[in-house]
Amino acid sequence: MEYSKKTVVELRKIAKQSGLVRYTRLQKAELIAKIEAHEAQTLIPSHFTPNASLQIEIPTQTPILASTVQKVYNKTKLAINTCVEAIERNIPKQPMKIVKEKLGVMQTKISSYFRKIINKPKFELRETASAIKGFTKQYTVEGASGIDVASFLSAVRPSVLDLLTQNRQTKVSFILTCAMERVNMKPGEVDSTNFPFRSKTEVVLDSTDVSEIYNGVKDKIIESMAAFQMRGSNWRLKAVQKLDINTVVYKPLKGSSYIPLPKYLANKKGIVNMKNEDDECFKWCVTRALNPGNNNPERITKELIRQSEELNWSGIDFPVAADANVISKFERNNNISINVFGYEKDVNLFPLYLSKHENDRCVDLLLISDGEKKHYCWIKNFDKLLSSRTEKSHNSMHHCKRCLIGYRTIDSLTKHTEYCSQHDAQKIELPKPGTILSFKNYNRSARVPFIIYADFESFIKPIDTCQPDPSMSYTNKYQKHVPSSFCYYIKCFDDDLYTQTPVTFTAENEDDGVAQIFIDTLIENTKDIYN
Repeated sequence: MEYSKKTVVELRKIAKQSGLVRYTRLQKAELIAKIEAHEAQTLIPSHFTPNASLQIEIPTQTPILASTVQKVYNKTKLAINTCVEAIERNIPKQPMKIVKEKLGVMQTKISSYFRKIINKPKFELRETASAIKGFTKQYTVEGASGIDVASFLSAVRPSVLDLLTQNRQTKVSFILTCAMERVNMKPGEVDSTNFPFRSKTEVVLDSTDVSEIYNGVKDKIIESMAAFQMRGSNWRLKAVQKLDINTVVYKPLKGSSYIPLPKYLANKKGIVNMKNEDDECFKWCVTRALNPGNNNPERITKELIRQSEELNWSGIDFPVAADANVISKFERNNNISINVFGYEKDVNLFPLYLSKHENDRCVDLLLISDGEKKHYCWIKNFDKLLSSRTEKSHNSMHHCKRCLIGYRTIDSLTKHTEYCSQHDAQKIELPKPGTILSFKNYNRSARVPFIIYADFESFIKPIDTCQPDPSMSYTNKYQKHVPSSFCYYIKCFDDDLYTQTPVTFTAENEDDGVAQIFIDTLIENTKDIYN
């Protein structure tokens, strides 16, 4: 629009309609410049308006490829340059300097954000130690400052999953070492230490979901760190030092082809030993247990093969390892419970795997060995296998499959199972007769005239200590018992000779030496007795 042909009055009306202020005293040339500058500013797209408080959220949890960020950066740069060219075509020369300065600030700020993403620290997984000819190895990822634990574990996730995928048939454990610091309130100094947060040992097999294992490890480490910081010690994360991954080759027991039963087990008449020539004894034992037959149950028949096809064997590799991950997967696929027991000549029967899936369909298996060769058998009668009849006892027993203890009635076994199921499977072995030392010469014992019964109560206070040296033996002290009260009673063998009421004391503050008061009071009572 040609404003030079307008009068001052007309220009002032235009300025008023445009919402301008402080234009009444301006000359015509100044008024035209102000109106044109206002119109040029309205041509700038709203999403390119310079804003000093502009903030861009940078994703920290999910790793971003540098190539992807570079593409976004190039597109953003092109859009900004296009906008600058449009502004230069429409804005008069007078306010152009201010606009260029603000656009330059915005370009610098956006470039710095992208530079931070592109220059993020790269975490490299490398092998740092090996022993026993590669039987056990250690891999390490060096940490960095300025990154939290959750972000660090997310950043190294692809490398760790790739390592676990390439190293199956192993046991693996994770140790995240973090630099922790706190302010000591009394001297005002800052204490720092490197503290390790450990995961549980996990088993990685061919059918194991490594992603699920890593998620569990991540949750365990974060939970351990939260518990450490909630102890009231004011510890806070300073930096992630490193992540150590320890692996060891794991070769679980696997059942294969037919092995004759030991004579002791064969005489029990409670085991069906499948006569298979392949490595699928696990399959035939489970199928036979679900479809028992009276005539030659140990034979692999066409009917048994057809019945085995009704079960879901997906993800199960033969020979089947006596491993919790493998067997529990088969249990979930078929809604069945599997228990596996081992046998050795000196210790007899012992549990290898006990199902956590309660189901009416339950199969008990026995894994026997002949050197390096293993073989599954079906335990047809568990109580008969564990029975030990003597001349004095011929009653049948009902045995607990967790601790292998026998009970005469089902009710007794049910009551026992309520408590035994809260613990891990184990076999209780009592000492053999004649192997226990005990006091027997009661005729040589002397009767004492006085006995003192004493009891203390105390407050428990947490102890803040430094990280111990793992290369040396140490005791982990984490709490201190501070005595708060005591009570003792002196008993004489004859009350007519001496009697005394119980002596009690309760501390009123922390400065009271409860232990010392106990000793002093007891000494006074002892002197009274001798006097």
